Amino acid sequence: MPSFDVVSKLDDHELTNAVDQANRELDKRFDFKGSGASFELGENLVTLKADAEFRLKQMQEILLQRLAARGIDIRCADIKEPDTNLASARQQVILKQVIDQPLGKRS
Repeated sequence: MPSFDVVSKLDDHELTNAVDQANRELDKRFDFKGSGASFELGENLVTLKADAEFRLKQMQEILLQRLAARGIDIRCADIKEPDTNLASARQQVILKQVIDQPLGKRS
């Protein structure tokens, strides 16, 4: 019986473009003016920064829309719980580039 390997790799250029577009949208939106909200791209990681936790939910939707528009499957995004304090809120979105064994065996 033939076998095959499944490879899952993100296009770094498209990921950079999606995060840049999301940041530009934050700059244009009236409800984010002066809030200091931003997306920061790291190694397989996007950090969402805002002044309040409710803005993070809005930012998640913006990011996922931009990723989908750039052809990046949003199922690779693992959204972590937000870290909040009185002055700011942060949330990490880890972008998985590999398929783990149980997921790969599911059909």
